[in-house]
Amino acid sequence: MLKLIKYEFIKAKTLLIVSAVALGVIEVLFLLGFFLENGTLFGWGVGLFFAMMFFGLVAILIFAIKIFVSELKNKSGYMLFMLPKNGYQIVGSKILTSLIVLIIGFIVYVSLGIFNLNLVLERGGSDILYFIENLISVLDWSVLLFVFEYILEWFVMILTIYFAVTLTYTFLSNVKAKGFIAFLVYMALNTLLSTAITAVLSGKLFGMVNMELASYSQFMSEIGWYMLGLGFFVNVIFGVLMYVGTSYLVEKKLSL
Repeated sequence: MLKLIKYEFIKAKTLLIVSAVALGVIEVLFLLGFFLENGTLFGWGVGLFFAMMFFGLVAILIFAIKIFVSELKNKSGYMLFMLPKNGYQIVGSKILTSLIVLIIGFIVYVSLGIFNLNLVLERGGSDILYFIENLISVLDWSVLLFVFEYILEWFVMILTIYFAVTLTYTFLSNVKAKGFIAFLVYMALNTLLSTAITAVLSGKLFGMVNMELASYSQFMSEIGWYMLGLGFFVNVIFGVLMYVGTSYLVEKKLSL
C-alpha cells in the first residue's frame, strides 16, 4: 500500500508544485498590499486567498478523476492494474493519497491564514489568540460536523465517479461515448443518493410535526442535528458501497 501511495504522489507532483506556486504568488500579493498599504493589491490578495480554498478542492477532484481515467485508457494503467495488488489496495491508495494531499493543503492554508490574520490584527491593536478564543466561543460542534460532512461528501463524489467510470469501461469498453455514458451513470447514482436522503428525511419531518417540541428553535435544532447525522450515515454507507464496487470491478472484471 505504501508503495502505491508513493506512486500516486509521484503522479501528483505537478499538481502539488502548481498549487504551491499559485499559493506563494497569492501570499506575496497579499504581503505587498499589506506592507505597502496598497488597497488594490491587498484586496486581490485576500480575495484570491479565499478563492484558493475552493479551486484547490476542485483541482484535486479533477486531477484524481483525470489520472484514474487515463490509467484505464493507457499502458500506465495496464502496468498499475497488473501489479500484485488487489483492487481494494489500488483504489484505496488513490483515496488515501487524495486525503493526505487535502490534509497537507489544509495545514498549509490554515497556517498562512493565521499568519496573515495575525498581521492584520496586530496592526489594529488586537491579538490573534483573543480572536481565536472568541471564534471558538461562537462556534459549536454542528459547524465542525458540517465541515466534516462536506469533506466526506467530497470523497463520496470521487468514489462515485470512480465507480461510474470503471463500470462503463468494464462493460462498454467498445463504445465510443464511454465518457458521456459514465457521466449519465454518475448522475443516476447521485440522484439515487439524493432520493434516499430525501425520502428518509421526509419521513422524519412528518413524524416530528406531531411531536411536542418546546419551541421553533428546538424544532430547527432537532432537524439540523438529524440532517447532519443522516447525511453522515448515508454518505458513509454509499461511499463504502462505491469503494467496494469499484475495487471489485478493478480486480475481477476490468479488462485493459
